[in-house]
Amino acid sequence: MKPRIIRILRAGVSLSALLQVVIFASAGRGLLAEMEIEPYVVRRETGYFDWSRATAAAWGEVTVLKSRAQAVTEAQLREQAAYVAKQRLRALLGELPVDADSRLEDRPDLLAKALEFVAQGYVLDEREGRMNLHEVLWAIPLRGPEGLQLSLLGLLHPGSVPAGAFEAPPPNPVRRESSDPTTIVIDATGAQAGPVLFPRILDEGGSVIASTTTADPACVARRGFVSYAWEMPSAPADLRAEGSPPRTAVRLGENPLRVKAGSASGSLGGDIVLPGQEVARLRATPGAADLMRGCAIVILLDPPPSDLAAPPRAPAGKGQPPQKSKVPIEAPAAPGGR
Repeated sequence: MKPRIIRILRAGVSLSALLQVVIFASAGRGLLAEMEIEPYVVRRETGYFDWSRATAAAWGEVTVLKSRAQAVTEAQLREQAAYVAKQRLRALLGELPVDADSRLEDRPDLLAKALEFVAQGYVLDEREGRMNLHEVLWAIPLRGPEGLQLSLLGLLHPGSVPAGAFEAPPPNPVRRESSDPTTIVIDATGAQAGPVLFPRILDEGGSVIASTTTADPACVARRGFVSYAWEMPSAPADLRAEGSPPRTAVRLGENPLRVKAGSASGSLGGDIVLPGQEVARLRATPGAADLMRGCAIVILLDPPPSDLAAPPRAPAGKGQPPQKSKVPIEAPAAPGGR
């Protein structure tokens, strides 16, 4: 078995997920060899924002006191660790970029909705850590029919997702010719762009080319407007930290149309500005308008700062142990739904 596959399996990736990547790479005629696409993950001390898999998550843990271990059930440990994780995720969500100029902490109405939304999350990972810790990773989806983006969209743009948007699957763009593109890949590297919940694609005059309000509502509701990733074409696999996510195809399809962004707009760089020649290319490319309306858009960014500064949090049993929780298991049980 090749070293890269061994590292992926050690990272906890299921064999079925690995096979999907292998099959996709074969179908894409070596596309992954040309475009090494990485999940765009912004890491924080207690959690992260995964903009490729559309997940926000935070870790929580409780100390398992040996003198009381026999009297505490696994369900109680999970509940108390999840309570800590939810509180940390709520604190983390204030940093979440909403649009080109604001974070959730700048929008009290949206932040209140997001804090309530945390209770609808789920346990993404659970493990027994070192130092007698029981750890839980609590997560919420950022996109999709049960995602935060859709929950906030109704406040930002009432009526933008009409009733019945979920009753039928979103339309897939029709490829009239085999040479038609399958995805719009916007290369925003070097433009100081950043991921946001509600990005817009603009021309140099500020006119909107594509956004969550111009895309098909069913597509926005089902899978979100765009996906983010970053490209690492030349880094040797041996330099990747063990336990980091595998490379992923992220909506690329067999024949992506790659355009180059000229700049990013807004204090957070959330709006992508295309130069005139790239706008002309999009308008002249058969099927490109359908792809944008169908949310078949991937935005490539510069590597996230945390990926350059530190390796990702290691899987169970590896790396440095987290800080001890201040919530021992003998503390009163937290409310289950909060």
